[in-house]
Amino acid sequence: LTVESLTSFDPQSKDPDKQEKENLVSLATDGDRGTAWTTELYRRDDFGGLKDGVGLLLKLGEASTVSRVDLVTNTVGYTVEIYVGDTFGPDSATWGEPAGVVSEGQTSASVDLSGAKGSTVLLWVRDTGLTGQKFRFELAEVTLH
Repeated sequence: LTVESLTSFDPQSKDPDKQEKENLVSLATDGDRGTAWTTELYRRDDFGGLKDGVGLLLKLGEASTVSRVDLVTNTVGYTVEIYVGDTFGPDSATWGEPAGVVSEGQTSASVDLSGAKGSTVLLWVRDTGLTGQKFRFELAEVTLH
C-alpha cells in the first residue's frame, strides 16, 4: 500500500497545531532504517503522565484493505495500538477498537490487522518504551500491506 501523506497526531498537546516532531514524520517511510520519526523525550514511559499517547497518521488517499503493518524501531518495551478508519478526532473514545496492538514491542514487529478497511492508519503510541536509556519512541520504518 502506498502512503500518500504522514502527519504526527498529538490531540492532548498544548501546541495549537497538535503535532509532535512533525519535521521528522517523513523519516518513518523513507526506506532508511538509520533515520526515524521520534516522540519528544519524556521523564517516564507513560508520557510523564501528561497525555494518553501520541501518534502518526498515515493517509492512503482512498479507502483500502490493510492486512498487515510492519514496524522497525530503535525502541524496546513500547506499546502501539493500530487503528484503521477514515478520520480520527481528538476523542479516542470515537476511534473504536484497535485493529492490532504491539505490547512490550521489540525492534521489529509485524501485526496482522485481519483486513481492516479505511483511508487512514493511526499508529497510537501508548507507552514510549526505551530508546537506549531514554523514554522516547523511535519509528525507523513503517510498511503497510
